[in-house]
Amino acid sequence: MLDIPDLQINATSPTLDPYLVKPELHPMVFQFCAVYLFIIGFGSLFLHCLILYLYFTAPKLRTDFHMILMNIIFAELGITIYGIPVDFLAATRYGWDLGKDTCVVTGFLLTLLGMSSVNNLMCISIFRFVAFNLQSARRMALLTCRKLSIYLVLSNWCWSLCFALPPILGWGLYVPEENGMSCAPAWKASVFSPSIFTYNIFIVVCGFIIPMIVILGTSFSLLRIIDQNVETILCDTVRESARKELILYIGTSGYAPRGL
Repeated sequence: MLDIPDLQINATSPTLDPYLVKPELHPMVFQFCAVYLFIIGFGSLFLHCLILYLYFTAPKLRTDFHMILMNIIFAELGITIYGIPVDFLAATRYGWDLGKDTCVVTGFLLTLLGMSSVNNLMCISIFRFVAFNLQSARRMALLTCRKLSIYLVLSNWCWSLCFALPPILGWGLYVPEENGMSCAPAWKASVFSPSIFTYNIFIVVCGFIIPMIVILGTSFSLLRIIDQNVETILCDTVRESARKELILYIGTSGYAPRGL
């Protein structure tokens, strides 16, 4: 891991240990956050387990498209099982004093699982766009929807690893957050570090901007293609109703799973 002088990483801690962060916040703030995390953790665990139960007990739900949606569930279930309890523990201790190793593991897992959830939205848009075009062109013999969904799921985890591994290998750094309740990539440092800066640029551009461009591009392209077919409907009322349903479908199939 990249060695950076302690004072460059942690300006909020009165000690020289960059992995000991005790911010000067009112104890009520930590207590409120602990209660909030406790409620969110149990609620999230219950809902995710319920979704898994329905998915594996109802054969009709085990579709190729739902396989990608379930990938989001698994990623966020990992955050629920590991990330929320660690944040809850840090909140009950009024700051981060769990050490460097726990911080690095927490930063790695939360970055991996968090980026997987974000990239899943891009995978959903790609699946929807490619599957529609292949079906329209009747070229599904070489690439079935099942193969496409498997490729997207595997690619998503490999791509997410590309964001989570660099700080462990020396590019970037995992440090406690300023509130002392979790660990994440070092977004702030009192002294400029080329390694931290370039890694942050990489994760913002490749982890957020590019997926957003892909999501918007595929969604509007698919909407335009389908809208051309809607124009062939003679009845004005039916045509407008179909157009509204298409917009609703494009939006909910891509963003509603993440919101839920």
